[in-house]
Amino acid sequence: MRRGEPISGRHRIRPAFTIRQLMGLVVYAAVACACAVPAVRLWEYGIVDPSFLGALVPPVIALGWAATSMLLVRRGRGRTRLVASLLLFAVSVGLICTLQVLRPPVGAALAGRPVPAGDAWGIALMGVVLSALLGLFAALGRLLMRTSRRSQSA
Repeated sequence: MRRGEPISGRHRIRPAFTIRQLMGLVVYAAVACACAVPAVRLWEYGIVDPSFLGALVPPVIALGWAATSMLLVRRGRGRTRLVASLLLFAVSVGLICTLQVLRPPVGAALAGRPVPAGDAWGIALMGVVLSALLGLFAALGRLLMRTSRRSQSA
């Protein structure tokens, strides 16, 4: 078959997945549903806001997939990279949500408006959470960079 020639029925490209790989996809989908359904139920009952739901579900699914990857994927650089990427995604969403929560009270403090005592404690707590998330983000980023350098040199 030459380049630019249409694919005939005889030369069709068929992905070669094993039953184990296909069942892994089913398990990942089941984990995603198991992580998302409780949050959606809370939204249906009016307990949580849709914006909270959008901030909660993606990192929980990523953490569930990371835990599932630890069980299903064979040891090696690929597994390390996959788990680190999933954890990096969860930490990134956590950072964005923390910054979104911190924006109004910090903005008021920077504008010179008085900050209530409860908000000051909230800012301090979010600062601790933010510093922990930044540390995790840096550690996971370093792990990803180290594993990608090893795979390029090998």
